[in-house]
Amino acid sequence: MAKGQDNQTKKTSFLQWLFLIIIPLILAITITFIILSILDLNPGAKVKEFANQIPVVNQWVTTDEEAEIERRENILQNQITTLEQDKLDLETNLSIQEAELDQLNQEIARLTLQLEQALTEAESQVQQELDDGLNKVVNTYQEMSAKSAAQVLAELNHAEAVQILAKLDEEQQAAILSALDPETAASYTRLLMD
Repeated sequence: MAKGQDNQTKKTSFLQWLFLIIIPLILAITITFIILSILDLNPGAKVKEFANQIPVVNQWVTTDEEAEIERRENILQNQITTLEQDKLDLETNLSIQEAELDQLNQEIARLTLQLEQALTEAESQVQQELDDGLNKVVNTYQEMSAKSAAQVLAELNHAEAVQILAKLDEEQQAAILSALDPETAASYTRLLMD
């Protein structure tokens, strides 16, 4: 029973101590804090500053400067994240555009090759048509007399006349050149030698 009374006494003394010291102390601190705040002395900043000077407590207390630095760090970190995402987006767009550029370059190469082939075919076809036309004219000149052929060739420009003469056989050439005046015959002969 003595133990029961001892425990009861300890509980009572703790409660007395709580009501007589701790609660009034908390109340006094609160009233002081309110009065200092009304007087615009900013007791919260003073308490933070004081707590920041205590070695173990300073880890739990954040000053306004530290809070501002942390806020700025968060803003900068968000900007970094946004910029990194933008960079990834731009790199993706760049690789897509490079792939499109490669595809277009391949298409250009393919079309250029087709164009070159078409030009070659067209040139050979035009050349063939010219050769066919020239051959028909040459056949006509071979059927003509040397004197008549010489008169017609004298009316043509030198390049056309030499083309026709070059296609004729040597006997026909000689007959036509002998029918031409000497200056024209000499001019055509020089051109035939080239």
